[in-house]
Amino acid sequence: MMQGRKKYQRRQWIRNQGVYFNSKYRLADITDNSNTIEFNCTTPADIENIALTPSYRLQLTPYQDMYLNVQVGNGNYKDSYITIDGSKNLRAKAGQVYTFDLSGNYQETRIYINGANHLSAIGNLAPMYPYSFDLRALAHIKTLNIGTEVEDYTNTKFTELKLPTFMPLLESLNIKNCHSVAGTIALATANNIRTVEATGTAISGISLPDYTSITTLHIPSTVTALNLYGARFLNDFKVYNSTGENDYSTLYKLHIFDSDYSSSINWIDIASDILSK
Repeated sequence: MMQGRKKYQRRQWIRNQGVYFNSKYRLADITDNSNTIEFNCTTPADIENIALTPSYRLQLTPYQDMYLNVQVGNGNYKDSYITIDGSKNLRAKAGQVYTFDLSGNYQETRIYINGANHLSAIGNLAPMYPYSFDLRALAHIKTLNIGTEVEDYTNTKFTELKLPTFMPLLESLNIKNCHSVAGTIALATANNIRTVEATGTAISGISLPDYTSITTLHIPSTVTALNLYGARFLNDFKVYNSTGENDYSTLYKLHIFDSDYSSSINWIDIASDILSK
């Protein structure tokens, strides 16, 4: 058979059907905390003068065929479901993007996305002004975009990013211009990571897997130590200071091993910048 032995085909069918029907009837395997991501979104106070206009729109991409459902609430209490065409569930196909428009004022509102461990993307969250994230259920996430190109973007409540402990499919992480985000970004289990955009933040460190596939790494000057072990595909490495200029001199420790394969990165010049400070 094309899918191997019959028992393995049956096992795969049962597993996929479990996700499909559990999401359709909103059973515990989909709605419990271990399979749900949640965050607060807010409406900026001075809405007339902010750099990025708020937009409360979720764009969800499922990893496999399932039903999507989103709840809103306050605190730890899930209140109501977001309905689409009068239904609390949206039948979704793997790899397609589905939009949930959340109308109204979302000052201090908590958003719950059920079945999040079966999502590959959740759209750009920056226009929702999110904070107080719990994204640990994103086991199959491929693209995580919370940042923006708008340099004057202000979201002072977004100070910490908690990522899943295991995210082997993650390819792109964008937290650009989220100025209040601090701490260390843990990507040691993201073996498929390709792009990291973290300029304009206040993070102090970033951990990458050994022999990663990363091609683009943009970090702020608040990162003072970096280990690159087997980053053979890296061809775009920048460290930006507070004025937006590329400045490697803020790194006091740069450990490079088996990563000098790109003609666009001159590690000797970078080392000279570091030693010159």
